[in-house]
Amino acid sequence: MRLLCILAKTSLLVMVLLSALPARASVSAWLDVEIIGGHIHVPITVQDVQGTAILDSGAELHAINTNLINTERFGAGASVKLAGAYADDKLPRRTVNDVPITLFGTSLKLDGFAEVDLGQSALVILGQPFFDAFVLQIDYPNSRMRIMDRKAVKLHKEKNIRMKKVEGGLPLVQVTVEGQKTWLTLDTGNSSGILMNRGFAEHKGWLEQFPAIATAGEGMVSAAKLISFQVPEVQFGPFTVEQALVSVPDKGYNLSQSFNKRLSKTTGTNIKQKTSKGLLGYDIVKHFVLTVDYKNAVMHVGLPEG
Repeated sequence: MRLLCILAKTSLLVMVLLSALPARASVSAWLDVEIIGGHIHVPITVQDVQGTAILDSGAELHAINTNLINTERFGAGASVKLAGAYADDKLPRRTVNDVPITLFGTSLKLDGFAEVDLGQSALVILGQPFFDAFVLQIDYPNSRMRIMDRKAVKLHKEKNIRMKKVEGGLPLVQVTVEGQKTWLTLDTGNSSGILMNRGFAEHKGWLEQFPAIATAGEGMVSAAKLISFQVPEVQFGPFTVEQALVSVPDKGYNLSQSFNKRLSKTTGTNIKQKTSKGLLGYDIVKHFVLTVDYKNAVMHVGLPEG
């Protein structure tokens, strides 16, 4: 019920935004965004506080900075445990409802914001319900985005990359990594390139084949040490990305059980769906303009104008 309420209110935001557009256009104006550490930051006002929201399609719920909860009054919501990439919450976190936001010049209230310590980076994280509500176009090279009316955009005719719906989860996108066709989860919250289980990379011999360096991964719940390396080619739709970054957990670290469970979601039958091998993130998509319908798993990959 809580998730349905979030989706309903998020859909209301989109309808309000699109109702102000000319009938022939059904496309919002471009909004300038900031790309900070691979994350998309959009201007937002929460209550009377101005700042940014991080757009994270990999977050199942919205999140709000602990600082705001401590200084502003919102409606109390149910307690939840967050599932991160590297660990899951051991204790439940509080959530708040009736959070007044102003986004794209439109004001309304949304529910289902989990408490997260975001420091000074952002006021809130807008998660999966936000992405499911409309067609989103992200121009990474020019740091801008806009929304489109799903009824007006014939994205099925323009799609140029294979995607797959996963019941209860994010869509999978098929890429080719070093000649190996692989299904990955499209996640705007992944600031790396490709994040995957260490076992798959070891099976392919990539850790011995390519020079690797020690890096770090920062999740919503915890951090982890990673090993990162570059593969010569990743085929992404009709384009080839050279020297693409791939990261796996270092020895002694693992991706969380919930993370692995999300990657291998099954249907209600004994027939297993296509399994994700990891997350596809910023180091791949930063070169392109993505037009994505997350709800229906349809995407077009293009190059920026000019």
